[in-house]
Amino acid sequence: TPHPIPDIKANGSDGPISIAKSDTLQIKVSLISYGLTDNADWWLLTHSPLGWYYYDYSIKKWKPGKSVTRQGRLLDLNPKTVLNTSGLKTGIYTFYFGVDMNMNGKLTKNELFYDEVNVSVNQ
Repeated sequence: TPHPIPDIKANGSDGPISIAKSDTLQIKVSLISYGLTDNADWWLLTHSPLGWYYYDYSIKKWKPGKSVTRQGRLLDLNPKTVLNTSGLKTGIYTFYFGVDMNMNGKLTKNELFYDEVNVSVNQ
C-alpha cells in the first residue's frame, strides 16, 4: 500500500547543514500523497535552542510549543517555503515535517510518516 512521503529541506538540502548566524535559512516542505485523500494530522515542528516550535498553518507563523500544524485531507504539496529568515540563535535546530493518518490532534507515532533535517547555526 502506498503511503504519503513528506520531504523537508534546509537551503535546498536534505542536510545536515551548517550556516552562520548572519546567513539566511530557508525551510521548504513538500508531500507526495500517491492519490491518498485520507484525513490526517499535518505536523511541522522544530526543536531549537529555545525549545519546541510549531508552524501554525492558519496564521502562517511559527509559535512556541508542540501542536498540530493543520488537520485535513492529504494532497500533493509542491515545495512550499515555511521559513525564510536570518539571525537565528546559535545552536542545533532539528526540523520535522510529517503526517499521521489518525486525525485526532495528537501525534500518533505508529501512523506517522515524516522527514527531518538538521541545521547547525554558528556565530
